[in-house]
Amino acid sequence: MTTNYLFANPANYHIQLFGPPSQTLKEILGSMEIRTSTIAGNKYTEVTGVLPDQVALIGIIQKIHQLHYAITSIKLIDIDINLLN
Repeated sequence: MTTNYLFANPANYHIQLFGPPSQTLKEILGSMEIRTSTIAGNKYTEVTGVLPDQVALIGIIQKIHQLHYAITSIKLIDIDINLLN
């Protein structure tokens, strides 16, 4: 079995960033769900949502990087197996 489907199909991701979300970050993330949390006195932004493929994920990561956020974790939650051929 090949893992190529991981790169080319929609998947649900959870991304955690250090710091509270800015308005620019909210605009970049579009329809993704944004929550804030506090862990050990530090504020974090938690982003969850479906991206069409890994190219979109890399684009989001690059934009987050350009805004100088520290990415503390990226988790693949699930893949939309209904779209697999």
